[in-house]
Amino acid sequence: MRQTARVYPPFWYVPYVFQKACACGGDPGRSQIKLVIGVKDGEIKMRLTDPIADMLTRVRNALMAKHPEVSIPHSIMKEKIVTIFRDEGYIKGYRVSTVSTEEPHKTLVVYLKYTESGDSVIRGLKRVSKPGRRVYANNKNLATVLGGLGNGVVSTSSGIKTVKQCLREKVGGEYLCQIW
Repeated sequence: MRQTARVYPPFWYVPYVFQKACACGGDPGRSQIKLVIGVKDGEIKMRLTDPIADMLTRVRNALMAKHPEVSIPHSIMKEKIVTIFRDEGYIKGYRVSTVSTEEPHKTLVVYLKYTESGDSVIRGLKRVSKPGRRVYANNKNLATVLGGLGNGVVSTSSGIKTVKQCLREKVGGEYLCQIW
């Protein structure tokens, strides 16, 4: 025969234990890590592990909020990706500007493109190769995005190119992102 099921009380008695005040722990915020490069004029600067994903997220958020432009920290790779977006007709354009004369940091200002009805030209952005999982593809493994309706960006040995250019030139590389 089967044993009868044990019935547990709805609440268990747990004795209240005071937190020890010692050098080994006790600070609730000590285990959290802050990725801070530095503090200048009260502004905290964060370190990015994936700047391309940050760029795509900034563009995606600006599109959802229907902003006409978005500012992104500048890098040469980001500028080349935005150039591909402009050449493919997904954005109006971009410009590189400096924040101030005191700081040498450049900013990439991307002008977003909308249809006459107010919908975004960009329907989606996706990061393919990530720092934790790099995705490399040769020209035989590259496929068009959404059957040719979208495009992908690939970092090759001869520069940053679209998937269509890689298929035409028969080169491969790291598959950075997709746009449609």
